[in-house]
Amino acid sequence: MTSLAWVQIDSPVTRLDPRVRLVAGFVISIMLAVVQHGEAAVMGLLTAMVCCWLARISWRGLWPRWVALNGLLLVLVGLLPWSVPGAALWVVGPWAYSWEGLQLAVVVTLKSNAILLVCAALISTINTASLAHALSHLHLPARLIQLLLFTIRYLELLQRERVRLWRAARARGFDARMNRHTYRTIAQLVGMLILRSLDRADRVLNAMKARGYCGRFYLLHHFAFRRTDLAGTIILMLWVALLAWWEWL
Repeated sequence: MTSLAWVQIDSPVTRLDPRVRLVAGFVISIMLAVVQHGEAAVMGLLTAMVCCWLARISWRGLWPRWVALNGLLLVLVGLLPWSVPGAALWVVGPWAYSWEGLQLAVVVTLKSNAILLVCAALISTINTASLAHALSHLHLPARLIQLLLFTIRYLELLQRERVRLWRAARARGFDARMNRHTYRTIAQLVGMLILRSLDRADRVLNAMKARGYCGRFYLLHHFAFRRTDLAGTIILMLWVALLAWWEWL
């Protein structure tokens, strides 16, 4: 289980303890979600960009995720100001596009992009095995960790299986259209995907039991909290305190 393909393995961020990155990513995301002022949101976005630069994340790999997020936020910017009362910028019949609503939409956009970049820099740079290990050290429920681990691992397999079924259907002359035959064919493909997933799950469980699996994973190697991790923790805590001071004082 390796890191995401668009993440550079060695960087100042990836050298930090995964536990520090997980907690910092969660705390910073919560802090960014609750800020209300545009200045704090801009500060959070700039800091998130610095984190991505330090993590040496490939912007080409991050681009599809950024486009998907901002495509949704563009709809928000277009619709939200119509429902927020305030000084009108445009008036169309009984509806007014308010300045206050536009400001709110821009703040939400800045915060959402900052959270995306923070999670990409601090959390997405953790490979799957280290993520499960760090969550275990943070005392999350073992079953929840295993569920997350298997979900991450087998999403890619399910995607490959879906592509295989779709290619097989296309090879047999299937052409997706807005008709009853298309709906029936897609429903059959979904059913086949579910059945194959259940069959694969049974085979995986039997294979794990044959290797001694009894409901839990044993941790053989543990993280070491070093001076660099302490320095990183202090810097991140200071940044959170500065953001809180900027927002509420």
